[in-house]
Amino acid sequence: MATQQKEFIIFNNSTAKRKLYTSLNNELARLQQNIMIMEQTLEVTVDQLENIGNFGMSHGALFMAANRVLRNKIPENRS
Repeated sequence: MATQQKEFIIFNNSTAKRKLYTSLNNELARLQQNIMIMEQTLEVTVDQLENIGNFGMSHGALFMAANRVLRNKIPENRS
């Protein structure tokens, strides 16, 4: 009877291990998928950062030009 219990426990442990490994395998697959999505998102973000930098420089140039135009036109209106 003791050997039957040991075999049952071993069987249950191996079944539990299989379930655990299956669960871990599924989580690993999900993790790999999420890492791929994050990698793609980071690539897009890097491209956007370059464009945002260019956009910021363009805005700065527009503000400086507008400041120069307004500074030059204000004294003309006062005369």
